[in-house]
Amino acid sequence: MQLLLEKPRTVDQRYVLTASRLQTYLLCARSHYHRYIQGYVEKEQPTQLTIGKVMHKALEEFFKTKTEENTAGDLTNAHAIIPLECKRWGVSGFELDTMTEVCRALMARYANT
Repeated sequence: MQLLLEKPRTVDQRYVLTASRLQTYLLCARSHYHRYIQGYVEKEQPTQLTIGKVMHKALEEFFKTKTEENTAGDLTNAHAIIPLECKRWGVSGFELDTMTEVCRALMARYANT
């Protein structure tokens, strides 16, 4: 018995509809056009920018616990949110551990001032 295999058909990716593509279009039609029709891709976000975004969220959590009675604040929530925010911004693997350590060290230094 001999099987006849068809040559795979190539599909122009400009016409493939995915959940991500649809979401991009609903959020911003121009962004959809640039990314999916023209083929532009976003540059990777610099590490410093990611650390800044993570630190802002961690500081927000820290200041929620800092009151007149508790002037030292509580780093527990701030430390817990750091890896979650890192993952949210696409950090994973070894870089996640490193960035978490850096952000926690910065938070500890900030909290002691």
